[in-house]
Amino acid sequence: MSIEELLSKLPVFARPELSTFVPYDINSLTSEMVLEKQRDEQHKKIRIITAISLSFIAVITICVLAFFVNYTKKQRKFAKNPPVSSRNLANRPLPPAPIYHPRNF
Repeated sequence: MSIEELLSKLPVFARPELSTFVPYDINSLTSEMVLEKQRDEQHKKIRIITAISLSFIAVITICVLAFFVNYTKKQRKFAKNPPVSSRNLANRPLPPAPIYHPRNF
């Protein structure tokens, strides 16, 4: 295999007729480029703060929901099986009234 055969198999790197990019123009540089970078950094900070605050709100919401679920379970458990002291006080008849008799004095 000769060098000419190898070179013929390689792709051709011919320059295109038209320009493929806009040439660099010093006149297109403005102070807005710096402002755009600052604005992008500010948007990045705002996104991070928003993500942190949303995660904080989500954690608080989960804690509140867990509290309500626990409270509801306790209320249902109490309704099914009230404590012994409250059962006895609620269902116990009143003691008889003392009888007034003159001999008791």
